[in-house]
Amino acid sequence: MNVLCAMKKMFNVDTMNISERNTVVEISFNLSQATLPDKETFSAVFALIPIRDTMKITLIIDNGDVITVRKNSSFPDKEYSTLVEDVDDETKIDVHIEINKNIESNTFSVYSFEKFTADLLEHDIKEILSFFSHSLTGKEFLVFEILEGNYFFTTESMAFVSKRNSAFNGDFHRLNRLNLCNEASSFYNKSIYELIPDDFFIKVDYDKNPLTKLFGTLCSVLSLAYLSSSAIITESNELNVQIWGQRKVEFTYSLVNPKINPEFYRIYRWIYTDGNPVDKSILARNIISLHCRYSALTDLDEKTLSSIQSNYQIYLKDNVSQYIELKNKLAQFICDVVSKTGDYATMLLGDLKKNLIAIFGFLFTVILANIVSDQPLQNIFTREITVILEVVIAGSIIYLLICHIESQYKLCKIKRTYYLLKDNYKDLLSDVDLQESFNEDKMITDTVRSVKRGIWIYTIIWFVLLVGLLFILENTSSSPVITTWINDVVSFFHEIEKSGAH
Repeated sequence: MNVLCAMKKMFNVDTMNISERNTVVEISFNLSQATLPDKETFSAVFALIPIRDTMKITLIIDNGDVITVRKNSSFPDKEYSTLVEDVDDETKIDVHIEINKNIESNTFSVYSFEKFTADLLEHDIKEILSFFSHSLTGKEFLVFEILEGNYFFTTESMAFVSKRNSAFNGDFHRLNRLNLCNEASSFYNKSIYELIPDDFFIKVDYDKNPLTKLFGTLCSVLSLAYLSSSAIITESNELNVQIWGQRKVEFTYSLVNPKINPEFYRIYRWIYTDGNPVDKSILARNIISLHCRYSALTDLDEKTLSSIQSNYQIYLKDNVSQYIELKNKLAQFICDVVSKTGDYATMLLGDLKKNLIAIFGFLFTVILANIVSDQPLQNIFTREITVILEVVIAGSIIYLLICHIESQYKLCKIKRTYYLLKDNYKDLLSDVDLQESFNEDKMITDTVRSVKRGIWIYTIIWFVLLVGLLFILENTSSSPVITTWINDVVSFFHEIEKSGAH
């Protein structure tokens, strides 16, 4: 749809003065009494304009009267009728049309591509970057719908098309790429110029495109900014960059007449397309800093990228070996932790065996001593022997509690060690690798649960055996200690009860 030609026809004029800036289109021409449009003509002109844009038409009569007609506003019927009645053949009527362009549904109007590009090329690099940054901020893509002529060219995130339904899917993940750029570099103007080189790398072009050179320049400038360690666009229209590698490189890149080097974008694209951009950018800067020993930064050639890629392959091989070694060490550590955890239950069982052997050894010694001295077996457990044995049993109970607490403490300590190790590996391994290596903590969880069950079982068995042994001792001893003490306590309370009754 050629809006401007249609507008000429509706107003019945041969020529119009057209000026199109970034966001505003201004049109002016003269009318006479014979060519004054009617109300329907104004409505038809407004209908030519995309709904996202606003428009006003101002008629200035040579006597000083002014009438303004706005899109989506009521038509000034009375004022316009008066105007028609008052003008004659000699009256000069100046018409000024102003169109304010807005972005809606990721679409922006261009009424005259020739005028739009001519105005754009008159601005400096910083002003152009500001315009595109303002237009693209927060957006994955932007379509410039050209309403005059037949044009078509695209970048990764922008399309200049004559028809809105032209082939442009905007499937490039621009905002994600922007985040990666901010992570791997320090572009101090990033809050002002929220742009990436891909916004200006032309994928589909046409012959004699007036924006080809400009977009190539913008692509080179931004590529250099994001492949550098730090970069800043200064007030004096310069891009100051620093590259920290094997050596430090400082360079000032003029934005007045910048040198376009496609290698900047090729290196940038390699850094941010696949893999870890931080690691790749560090390696690239090392190679670039060495290259700049012998030539200027702007003279980078295809050999530089080849060298970067070769070194990256070596880096990957070393990393794979380290990765495998890391995972093997981790697997071994997990096995050791699980093994140590399982030992804590058997350690308590071992303590139980040692304790029982000691008690029964003491009993055997007492019995053997009595047999040798020809004492009857029923008098083995004298009061002295009973007291000693019960002290030994009490000590065994205390030892049982200590062993139980120690086992629980060691179990908690090994669990804490396990989870500390897991936290330390978060910076070295991905979430997927962590889940795979630690098996979502299933092994340690199951082992701890099993060990806790074993500790409690052995503790209960140990305690029951000691209580049973104490019971047998009290019932076989000629002078039971605990039973006598209990009976004395009961008798004491009975006496108190009887005294209270009397």
